[in-house]
Amino acid sequence: MLVAIVIASAALMLFFVVVAIAGNRAHDRQQVDLERRRSEQAQSARGNTTRASDD
Repeated sequence: MLVAIVIASAALMLFFVVVAIAGNRAHDRQQVDLERRRSEQAQSARGNTTRASDD
């Protein structure tokens, strides 16, 4: 009985670790996408300014 409890608690802890890692990776992907969008917006803003001054 005690062995079953230990195995069940270890499985539950492993499950939470996997969920935490997956959540962290998803958050990292969101941060990378956000940074890329900000960079693209900054580049396009600089590009628009440059084009406007060329006219």
